[in-house]
Amino acid sequence: MNTKVKSLIILYTGTGKGKTTAALGAAVRSIGQGGRVCICQFIKSNDKTGEFLFFDKFTKQVDIYVLGKGFVRPKTDKNSLEKHCQAARKGLKFLREKLVSEKYQLVIADELLDAYNMGFIDKSELIEITDILPSGTHIIITGRSAPQELLDRAHTVTQMNEIKHHYNMGILAQKGIEF
Repeated sequence: MNTKVKSLIILYTGTGKGKTTAALGAAVRSIGQGGRVCICQFIKSNDKTGEFLFFDKFTKQVDIYVLGKGFVRPKTDKNSLEKHCQAARKGLKFLREKLVSEKYQLVIADELLDAYNMGFIDKSELIEITDILPSGTHIIITGRSAPQELLDRAHTVTQMNEIKHHYNMGILAQKGIEF
């Protein structure tokens, strides 16, 4: 079977490390083929991550946007949660604009599933992103847990499962590895 698809929906999900890294690898591949890439990061809150610094310094084929308010901790207060929610909702509107612009071969919605899982966006809004995907634009959505409806719509789903992680040994996030 050689079915030509005009737009792919790709999910990198699960509890394991490497979802964003896999998406960024696809961005590099797309750039290598002359494509333009848009990366929208929904949870990260600053432009000091390795990927931001790299793409900002070495290529003009990638537009990278930090849309979040940072990682949400279990004991985050209600006021802070509201700020995270507002940022996610604003980010979702921004993502829609980037998708329909038809300017990009690849759009990465990094940690969008995490924003969904925290209740910052609705399932219908998450699914709608796949409905507005223009022909010739592929999307990669990352995050810990995808709803079944999104899994069913996706063309490729990779689940990364944690077997062991250094954070559970008390080793904090490492520059150049986690950020």
